[in-house]
Amino acid sequence: MSTKGAAANTSPPTRPEHPASASRLAVLDGFRGIAIVLVVLSHLGKVWPEQLRPDLGPLDGLFAAGSIGVTIFLVVGGFLVTRGLLAARSRDGLRGPVVSFTRRLVRISLQVYLLLAVVAVVAEIDPTDPNSRSATNSSLLAVATYWWNVYVRNHALDARSDLGPLYYLSIELQFYVVLLVLVLLLARHRRLLAGLLAAAIPVVTVWRWHVYDTQGWFVASLMTTTRMDGLLYGALAAVVVDLLPGRVRAGLRRQSATLVGGSLLVVVGVVVSCAFYDIGAYFKVQGIVLTVACALLVLGCASPLDPQAYAVRLLSERRLAWLGVASLSIFAWHVPVFELLMRHTPDWPPAARTAVALGLLAAVVHLVERFVGRPVTAVVGRVGRTVRLADPPAVVEPSPGLVQTSPAPQPAPTPAVTGSSTSTARPGPSLRRSSGTVIAAVEAPDDWDDGFEDYDYDGPVRD
Repeated sequence: MSTKGAAANTSPPTRPEHPASASRLAVLDGFRGIAIVLVVLSHLGKVWPEQLRPDLGPLDGLFAAGSIGVTIFLVVGGFLVTRGLLAARSRDGLRGPVVSFTRRLVRISLQVYLLLAVVAVVAEIDPTDPNSRSATNSSLLAVATYWWNVYVRNHALDARSDLGPLYYLSIELQFYVVLLVLVLLLARHRRLLAGLLAAAIPVVTVWRWHVYDTQGWFVASLMTTTRMDGLLYGALAAVVVDLLPGRVRAGLRRQSATLVGGSLLVVVGVVVSCAFYDIGAYFKVQGIVLTVACALLVLGCASPLDPQAYAVRLLSERRLAWLGVASLSIFAWHVPVFELLMRHTPDWPPAARTAVALGLLAAVVHLVERFVGRPVTAVVGRVGRTVRLADPPAVVEPSPGLVQTSPAPQPAPTPAVTGSSTSTARPGPSLRRSSGTVIAAVEAPDDWDDGFEDYDYDGPVRD
């Protein structure tokens, strides 16, 4: 760990990112990259209708697996957001989770509101827009207040179709509000929190099955109580990693890459099965198998991964990981771009229209990421963070988890605090203030779940 002087220590110290944690974050980015590809392919019928596409056999499942992609987002999001809230609660008390949640909400909202502003302008100037002004205004308000899933369920004929997929963000936010309250109340009672999450999973599963049988797939797709099983699995995995016995942790550490690879194979099998089963399978057995596999994959990522393992190398592939990083922008903009282009090119050959649509989407995402996503993340990420001044010189008594360096020369009487007499290390419990020996204290890195506590996850986007 590098040591900086007090004069330069004007920002809160950050935890060093170990190669193992970097690879795990890349794996999760790649997993979300797969998810966003499935979501985009499922809506490709807006520019290349299904009846005009050639029969691809088992590969047809790629164009019917949008719900699979949403489940991946839900599980990964539930895991990372819960880890972040728990870490913030431990680090900053009750204030921490509230600030973390607020930063995440602002970051997502600024990108969503940009999309809504563009849609509002296009609706006014585009004569081909089929929606009435009142329908547009009601849709924009429902999306902006994260009540879109409820509005679509109750006003399906009036809701703008190009904003349809944003129901996912509403479901996530509604769940995270409840999760925030649970973390504030039960962060110090992890077993009780895990028990509540575990008990909710079978209840939600049975309820979703019932709603599908009695009210159909449309209602079951849009209710928070029927779609939050993935969020529950991810949140449960995030809490369980702190409760596992040492022997189980050691076994998981040894088999983490195998767990990721095996879970990924199950997910691939579920995607292929979409070519042979309808949406009903997703709300029943297929959905259960998928969600469990996703939860096991993220649980495997809580432990160091072998960077040479095939699954790790595949999911960490640079271009696939980039898709995961940019997945919020892709998710928000792909359907509006597709529908706008379709309205203005009804007579184009479908292959040419699809190529133009994907190219236009890539350009829009690049601009949004460069001029909105990254700047907003950088600015909002500093909101609520406290500036920590450098610690005065300290004496360290040897204790487990601390690395002690050789003493520095005895300082002169009443010395000023300078860059040469401070450490940016996080003080351990056995540090004792003294005007004597200057010692740099560094916590021994814990390779279990290292790197996740400072990982801000914005729905389907990473800082």
